[in-house]
Amino acid sequence: QVLEMIFGVGSRIIPNHAGILLLFMNAIERDLEAEEIRDISSIGGGSRERIDFIMIDSPAYDACIRELLEFFRALFVAWRLNAPLWIDA
Repeated sequence: QVLEMIFGVGSRIIPNHAGILLLFMNAIERDLEAEEIRDISSIGGGSRERIDFIMIDSPAYDACIRELLEFFRALFVAWRLNAPLWIDA
């Protein structure tokens, strides 16, 4: 179901969906107030500059995990730029 949420949305992931995915997957800080969470999924979200990507790489990760990490990093960059992330799934 998680993969369906990520890759089953069509050819692109729009910024407000990206923000929710990042929050859901703990790629960004989750200890936020309700207003900040609402701001993450809004079109003009002002929180984009204040929130950092918190997933970190580890030598213990295999290639599949590293690929997912890079996907979430790309999703974060697209969200921060308020741009869609185009995917070929």
